[in-house]
Amino acid sequence: MSKPSKKGFTLVELMVVVSIIGVLLAALVPQVGNAVYKAKVSATALTLKNFKMGIDMLINDLGYKPTHYGEASPTTDQLALMKRTSCPAYLKSFWAGPYVQNYPTQKVSSLFAYPDSFWYYYSWPGGGEGYIWYDWCGTDAGILLHTGFISDQARRDVEAALLGKINPGSSWLVYCGFHDGKQVAPW
Repeated sequence: MSKPSKKGFTLVELMVVVSIIGVLLAALVPQVGNAVYKAKVSATALTLKNFKMGIDMLINDLGYKPTHYGEASPTTDQLALMKRTSCPAYLKSFWAGPYVQNYPTQKVSSLFAYPDSFWYYYSWPGGGEGYIWYDWCGTDAGILLHTGFISDQARRDVEAALLGKINPGSSWLVYCGFHDGKQVAPW
């Protein structure tokens, strides 16, 4: 009499294999999630760098800073970075854009707090109009991008990737350094 041939795995063998797969997945899933977050941080920092370069190119072409002050929206393009029609008539012939494809909003990165706006300010020598923050960057005639993030941790991570340092504060990133000391006039 011959023994019946074994055609499959025992329950114990299957449980061991499933357990090993479970341990491997438990070790790998957090690493994959961390890599995705780091990619978002890098992409967000690159978005801000590109936006800064777009503003610098616009100012170099026109010779003026946008006059818009405060909340800016990509739909109205107050900074004239995407549409020539947003630029003052007397400067349209100098406009060589588009300078950016997107404004730094939540539509570009899920780390930004605001879905369709951000804040743009410029400072000027002796300015202030009663505000104590007329010269945020210590540049007199500099430009400041002021954008909010979904958390203070997101701001710190983007700030470290963008500036190489972390400034204490709220979940607002203060990104300075546009045309420092050039004292470019607003249009």
